[in-house]
Amino acid sequence: MSHDSRIALTKDGVSLSRLVFGAWRLLDGGARPDADQVARLIGAAVDLGLTSFDHADIYGNYEVEGGLRRRAVALERQAREDRADLEMRHHARLG
Repeated sequence: MSHDSRIALTKDGVSLSRLVFGAWRLLDGGARPDADQVARLIGAAVDLGLTSFDHADIYGNYEVEGGLRRRAVALERQAREDRADLEMRHHARLG
């Protein structure tokens, strides 16, 4: 999904992806993914360009939020590692 696949909500830049990942019924049915599986599913959605999520703490008997939280923590950790790696490579070139 490209950047133009977003819908502007306000003039100051708040926007949503045109497709929204709905998590209301995510844990219904027989499969019952655990929080790590939910985190991987959300990661796959982000990789496909879905960056807007419909979720609430009560979805999936209060378990969906755990998967979202794990994915957010993993993404933040990866972003920090990527920044540190870029800084080390930059300093190595200058040194």
